[in-house]
Amino acid sequence: MKMSRLLNVILSVACTGFLCQSHAFADLQRNPFEKKSEVVNKKTTVVTNKKIVPKKPPPRITSIIVAGSASLIKVGDEHYSIGETINGYTLAEVYESGAVFVKNSKRVDVKIIDD
Repeated sequence: MKMSRLLNVILSVACTGFLCQSHAFADLQRNPFEKKSEVVNKKTTVVTNKKIVPKKPPPRITSIIVAGSASLIKVGDEHYSIGETINGYTLAEVYESGAVFVKNSKRVDVKIIDD
């Protein structure tokens, strides 16, 4: 008699634990026993296999010389002509107030900066 009662209690506890784990607590977003201050300070980190490469902005043009196919632009202390590449951007066209660069088959129009 005592053995069957003990067996019933053990099975009841095991089944309750299984049901709670698989159903009721599956939707919990946080541990209900944690203090709220601990929950606020936690940060979620997502790990991926992708290498994060910072996106480089187009070059900043400081001066322009328009001379047809011999046109030049100045970026920093360097001069570049049509067809040269700067940080992955290829200079495709130069006009009076800016230039057109190509990167990954996309055209990027860059205006001269006014310092």
